[in-house]
Amino acid sequence: MNGISHKQARRYILADQDGLLSDAQRLDLQAHLAGCEACRAESESLSTLTLHLKSEFHNRWDVQDGPSQNVMVNVHSQLWRIFMSNRVNFGLRALGGIAALLVLGFGLSFVISQMRDSSVASGEVATLDNFTPASSLGAEGRLLAFTKIEDGNYDIYTIHADGSGLTNLTNNPARDANPIWSPDGKRIAFESDRTGTSQIYLMDANGSNVIQITDGDTDHNLPIDIDGRTNPWSPDGHKLLYLQTNLGKGTLTLISQNIRDESKVSITTGRILLSGI
Repeated sequence: MNGISHKQARRYILADQDGLLSDAQRLDLQAHLAGCEACRAESESLSTLTLHLKSEFHNRWDVQDGPSQNVMVNVHSQLWRIFMSNRVNFGLRALGGIAALLVLGFGLSFVISQMRDSSVASGEVATLDNFTPASSLGAEGRLLAFTKIEDGNYDIYTIHADGSGLTNLTNNPARDANPIWSPDGKRIAFESDRTGTSQIYLMDANGSNVIQITDGDTDHNLPIDIDGRTNPWSPDGHKLLYLQTNLGKGTLTLISQNIRDESKVSITTGRILLSGI
C-alpha cells in the first residue's frame, strides 16, 4: 500500500485529535483510513472517546462558577503553543545564521566605503601600482580589501569591484586580517600574529613596505566595523586608533598612535568592545 504506514497512521490519529496535523498530513491520514479498516476503527474509537471526555468535562466543570466552559479549548491551545514554540526555536536558530551573514555584510559595506578611486589620467587603467584615490573613475576603478581563508590560513587580498585582479597582498603563513584603508587610499592597516601575538601593521596598497607599528607580549587589535561608520584612522591619516589587551586584567586600553613619530596617547581603559568605537 502506498502512502503512510500503520505506525505512522496511529501517530497521525493521535496528533489529529490535538489539532497538530498539517493539511498535507491530514490528507495522508484520510487516504490511509479509507483503505485500512483497522486504523479507521481505531480513529473512530478515539474520536468517540474524545467526545465523551469533552462532554464529561463540561458536565463536571460548567456547573461551577468561572470560565470552565473552555477547558478543552485551553488544553488544545496549550498543545498548539508547544508546537509553535518548537517552530519559533527553529526560526531563532535560523535567524542566528542570518545575523552572522548581516554582520559580514556590514563589514563588506565598510570596506567598500573605504575604497578610493584612481586619479590617473583619462583612459589609463587603475592598477595596484598606480592606485590613488579619486572620484573620476567608475566602479571598475575601485579596489576592495578583504580577508580570505585559504587552507586554514588568513591572508589579505584586494580585488577590483568588477571581480578582476584578485591579489594576495600578505601571502604569509601567519594570520593576517581586518584590513582598513587609510583616508588617502594609499595604505592599509591590518592585524597579524606573525610575531606570536596580534600586532598592528601598515602596508602600501600593493602590499609593499610592510611596517609593524605595535609590539610586545600582549595583543593589539583594530576595531571591527559592523555599522559602516567605524574608522580608526584620523581624517588626515596621521593617527591610528587601536586596542591593547591588558594581560590578566580582562580589560582593554584604547590607544591613539601618531604614525609619523610613533608617539602614543592612552585614551581610556576598561571593558571596551572591538566594534563601535
